[in-house]
Amino acid sequence: MSTQNLTVTDEDFQRTCSHLPAQVSGYKFHIVLIYQNKINKQVSILIKNVKSQENGYLNGCKNEKNNHLEQSLPILRFEKQPYARIPIMINYLLNTFQLETSVLATISEYHYLPDNTNNFTFLLEAKSQKFEISDSTNLEWLNIEQFEKQTTFEDKQQQEVVLTWVKEIAEEKFSPLRAPWATLGWSNGARNWVETSLSNLGYQILKAPIEYEASSISCIWKIETAKEEIINGKKETIKETIFFKAALKMLGPEPTLTYILSGLCPLSVPQTIALNPNLPGMLMREFKAKPLSCFLKQPEKWRSASSAFAKFQIQLIPNIDLLEAIQVPVVTLDKIINDLQIVLQDPIIQQTSLALTNDQVNELNSLLPFIKETTEKLKVLNIPLSLDHGDLYPANISTQTPPLFFDWAEAQITHPWFSLVPLLREIHRYQINPDDILDPYFEEWKNAGFIDSIEQAKNDYWQLIHLIGCFAQCTKFFQMLKQMEPRSRFNDSPSVPLWLSLFLKRYHHHNQHQN
Repeated sequence: MSTQNLTVTDEDFQRTCSHLPAQVSGYKFHIVLIYQNKINKQVSILIKNVKSQENGYLNGCKNEKNNHLEQSLPILRFEKQPYARIPIMINYLLNTFQLETSVLATISEYHYLPDNTNNFTFLLEAKSQKFEISDSTNLEWLNIEQFEKQTTFEDKQQQEVVLTWVKEIAEEKFSPLRAPWATLGWSNGARNWVETSLSNLGYQILKAPIEYEASSISCIWKIETAKEEIINGKKETIKETIFFKAALKMLGPEPTLTYILSGLCPLSVPQTIALNPNLPGMLMREFKAKPLSCFLKQPEKWRSASSAFAKFQIQLIPNIDLLEAIQVPVVTLDKIINDLQIVLQDPIIQQTSLALTNDQVNELNSLLPFIKETTEKLKVLNIPLSLDHGDLYPANISTQTPPLFFDWAEAQITHPWFSLVPLLREIHRYQINPDDILDPYFEEWKNAGFIDSIEQAKNDYWQLIHLIGCFAQCTKFFQMLKQMEPRSRFNDSPSVPLWLSLFLKRYHHHNQHQN
């Protein structure tokens, strides 16, 4: 195992959310729109020349100094934060300017830029340089040399960050760990596969796919389709929404895993109708039920989800070899302890917005004997390894009957009860009693013959899972970060010290309860 440090070296990435204002009003989408000439491969960027008056919605930032006009990125302005930022932006550019684009990255997700809470900076690839727009908007395409030498942004930091991104893409000099959808031309190949796959399955695409997400770890498109079906002996055209999801290959085999799970447990996982391991990506049918996160003070929904997930995990136990074969990570209790010792020596736990103090790090090291002893107690139960969702928050559970579980990017084969750790972390927000999660969950394990009683599992073992589960989360994030492009660690790196802090909090609470 590599022990390479995950130190975040760029000072931009070491800035934390604590520097941001607590309250903001008004939202701006800063648009980095680039185009690559198909013949000479030259990359151009769209710039707004600022005037004293701002006309229309695609505006620049007004700023005049030393008797010369400054430039800015084109900006979309909103009074309130839009719910679905990317599709709103894509649709606006398409419907207003007949400009087809695809999102390469949300740059503000990777960097601290001033006032990040209500300013978003997006990097988009334009499919053409020609679009319907009036001269009054003062937009022009510049090549990289012109952009570097002739433009002057009021926000120098933003200008520097944008230039870095554009030059990396133009020169193809970026990390091999970069998400493929953040590179020029990838969307064309993905779209060809989507269209061919849907056509082969009998679907007609009604309009161009709309991007819903382009983060550092996944890319999601929504596709409106129609398909002819025979219903009661009559041919009818049924409209249906299909989702395309691509995932970061280095993090795990999410598309392949979801495809296999939809075959093994078709009622518990989104129906996956096509798979491309090379992208890697998949096509899924829409599921329309509300997520569990929509249900406040409705314990019956939570009990149903908990019971269904336990049944799902138990059903998978005989098929774990199949999941290992597609390289779902196997994380034993011993591996968690070994990885934890590596994490405690890594500088990342003291470099993020949730950095640990020296006293906390020393305490964690002093508690290693206790932690090892606790894992030995868990081994006595002989609960077989099964699939841990890794990110089992209520937003990833659909409340149809039976409940459906999705977003398997962080899945691993480990002690199955660890899946409850993130779910129970959320229950106070929804005013749900812990027993509404634990009782139905352990009842299924009792019915399957793995434990003798629900009370024994809750009293003797749940507190141990609650503690060691923090390390399962912490070491999972640590391993994920090693497979991500360094600058994309900006958002996820605080999760490593966060779970260590939660362990200490729970450990002290456990000790007080014991005494």
